[in-house]
Amino acid sequence: MSNTKHPWDKKHKPTFNPTAPKTYDEAKSQFEKALARAAKNPANRVLKPTTAGYMMKDGIPHKISNGKWIPLSKIN
Repeated sequence: MSNTKHPWDKKHKPTFNPTAPKTYDEAKSQFEKALARAAKNPANRVLKPTTAGYMMKDGIPHKISNGKWIPLSKIN
């Protein structure tokens, strides 16, 4: 393997984000602000788990009614 770089690598100049935090405390404060903004977003709420309305048992569809799975009648 050769030690020469690819021409594209020679032209690459590293760039740095000027708005990046310089210290740990600054990064921590930015992170806490981002968490506060995310908590205010209604799309990030915690959803309660729900059970499916229907289930297949031995190829027969069942629905839940009063906490019990009831087989559905056959449709002709």
